[in-house]
Amino acid sequence: MRIPDPVNDLPWRIVLHARFARAVGPLAAEPWAAEIVAAAAHYLAERAGDAPVRDEQLDALLGAALCALGRSECVPPLIAGSPWNEQWAAVVGADASPVLRDVALRRWAKPAASDALGRATWILDARRIFRDEPSGLEIVRFRLLAAALDAIAAAVRPETGLETLAIRPPDNGSRDEIRAFCRTRLAGLAACRAWPRAPDVVWAELSDGSNRR
Repeated sequence: MRIPDPVNDLPWRIVLHARFARAVGPLAAEPWAAEIVAAAAHYLAERAGDAPVRDEQLDALLGAALCALGRSECVPPLIAGSPWNEQWAAVVGADASPVLRDVALRRWAKPAASDALGRATWILDARRIFRDEPSGLEIVRFRLLAAALDAIAAAVRPETGLETLAIRPPDNGSRDEIRAFCRTRLAGLAACRAWPRAPDVVWAELSDGSNRR
């Protein structure tokens, strides 16, 4: 998305308010919501210039502002279309790890619904992580993968551990290397944190309905 007159933040306010309203409904009319939209619009008008900004970047900016203002319960509907619950409180709430919050706001990773026993499943979007790392250096990309995995592990309850990590693969890159890296990293974290077992690592290939191990 590109705003033709970046000096004026009114177009950004219109765009941001519309995105926010789609996510949270009537709450977008609250005074605190207007404050968040205004602050984000001012930031974009000053920083973005005439450069294009992706929709998910707009949501991440709004999400960060919501967390800063203590309204993190509005973040899951905005960035993931999910309701607020205990899982999301651990991800973006007031006591959440700043690293994990940033990972979630960037849509690099998100929790899937836990089962009845509380065992967690997470989706890791390696496609976005690799795309958002502009240098293209594999060593940097894998450091980001490691940081995301570490942050996820820190949010998982030790008594249940992480049940499954589903990876959305990048368009380019070694799938086997990525899966092996995630398996090895999570196995080490499982041992360090005394999880019942190391998690399964599978592919989240939603487009064709497959999920090969």
